[in-house]
Amino acid sequence: NLSIFGGFMISTIIPCFNAVETLERAIDSCLIQPEISEIIVVDDGSTDGSHDLVKHLSARNGIVKSLSMPVNSGPAAARNFGVLHSTGSIVSFLDADDEYCTRGVNLGCLALIEHSQLSAIKLPCEFVGCPDRYRQHGSFEEACLALGNTFAGNLLIRREVLFALGLFPQSSVYRQHGGEDGVLMLSLSQNFQIGVLEQEQSCVKVHFHANSHSQLYFERCMKKMDDPDFVLDKDEVWHQSMRDVNTINDRIASLGRNINHSEKGFIYIWKK
Repeated sequence: NLSIFGGFMISTIIPCFNAVETLERAIDSCLIQPEISEIIVVDDGSTDGSHDLVKHLSARNGIVKSLSMPVNSGPAAARNFGVLHSTGSIVSFLDADDEYCTRGVNLGCLALIEHSQLSAIKLPCEFVGCPDRYRQHGSFEEACLALGNTFAGNLLIRREVLFALGLFPQSSVYRQHGGEDGVLMLSLSQNFQIGVLEQEQSCVKVHFHANSHSQLYFERCMKKMDDPDFVLDKDEVWHQSMRDVNTINDRIASLGRNINHSEKGFIYIWKK
């Protein structure tokens, strides 16, 4: 049975590559969110049994849907493939090694209903399992806030806005180094209004693992705080990101007033 919340349905997209140890936890965290009408897991060429696990869970619960990429194509392509097969008017994204907290999606839905001008919601995150060298550093809190605003694992977004943005960019640069989340979020903030939930209750648990985007960002923030002379080199990812953001902005501008709003950027919403 599809859940309908406030007149719209929510599709959650989970890209998966060799995540058999954490995938069921991620899916279970979606199943306890009554607002989610379908959970679309997109296997991206896993070799560890992830695909078989999703097929089993799908047979047990009809709202879990299993899709497979023909070849390993990276998280952006997997997410986009899932979106194209989704039906919800609201789309959310969850990484296969993370999880929603109880009522996590509910709070985002309430915000979208109450603030109809918002195009998307960013849910508050709890970064779990971070080593003490990051957690005890003076840059940690600021880094967590910045990460929460730049990655897609805590995003609820209206379907028409996501398609106006052109979904996630799929440059080979991002496949190698990451960065597609940042492009989407920057383009979103420059063209639409995003609600950021500020509250004590976390909505998403982001689990730390080595060589993740989170770790790289924590390292950069520590270096920036510890070394006043530190200057971040504008690398290949940065240049590709700026090209993609400009392309997206030009495309949205060409759509006219029906999609491009005068009110843009992040606004902070208290939901308790």
